[in-house]
Amino acid sequence: MVQMQVTLPEGRVGHLAFTEEIESYLRRAHNLFGGGLDGADTVVLLEMFFAYKLGSDGNSPGSGKQAVVAVVSFLEHCKTQPWLWQPQHLQHY
Repeated sequence: MVQMQVTLPEGRVGHLAFTEEIESYLRRAHNLFGGGLDGADTVVLLEMFFAYKLGSDGNSPGSGKQAVVAVVSFLEHCKTQPWLWQPQHLQHY
C-alpha cells in the first residue's frame, strides 16, 4: 500500500488573504508535520483560530498574531497534531 502525500506549492501554505502576516508561523506548523495532510489540516486550524481571535474575540491583528505564536510554540514543544492533544502535553509544557 502506498501512502499519498499532498504536495503544496512552495508559495504560501495559508489559504486566506488576511493570514499573510502569520504565514511564517503557518509554514512552521506545516513543516513540523512534514507537510502532507497533517500539516495542511494544522494550517487550516490555525487560520480558523486566527479568524476567531480577530472576529468573535474582537482582538487586534497583533493580538491575534501573538495567540497564533503561542499555539505554534506549543505545537513545536509537543510535536503532536492538535486533534491528538492530551492533558499531559500541557502539563509538560
